[in-house]
Amino acid sequence: MDTSVPVFEKTHPRLTVLDWTRNIQKLQNEARHRRFESYELRQRANQLRNETCITTRWDTYVNDELLRDRIFEVQSWREKQRFTRDCVRDEIRALKEEKHATELHLESLQVPLMIVSQCLSNRDQRVPPELTRDQLEEELKKVN
Repeated sequence: MDTSVPVFEKTHPRLTVLDWTRNIQKLQNEARHRRFESYELRQRANQLRNETCITTRWDTYVNDELLRDRIFEVQSWREKQRFTRDCVRDEIRALKEEKHATELHLESLQVPLMIVSQCLSNRDQRVPPELTRDQLEEELKKVN
C-alpha cells in the first residue's frame, strides 16, 4: 500500500526588494519613535523626581523653621510663667507674713480693748446718783 499523502505548501507572499526596504524603514521609524517616547518619558520622570526632591527639601526647611519658632515661643512663655509663678509665690509668702503680723497686733490690742469694755460696763452699772459725765468716760468711748 503505497499511498501518497499530498503535501500542500503554503504560499508565502513574495516581497520585492522595494517592499522589503519599505517594511524595514517602517520598523526603523517605529523603533526610533518608541525610543524617542521612552527618552521623553525618562526625562519627564527625572524632572518630576528632581522637582519633588526640591519641593520636599524646601517644605522640610520651612516646617523646621516654623517648629523652631514655635519651640522658642513656648520656651519663652514657659519662662514668663515660671517668673510670674515665683513672683506670685513670693507675694503670697509676704501676705502670709503680713497677715500673721496683723493677727499678732490685733491680739495685742485685744487685751486693752477688753479692759476698756470692762471699764465701760462697770460704769454703766452705776446707779443714777453716781452717773456723771467726765473726761475719763469720753476717753473710754473714744478708744472703744
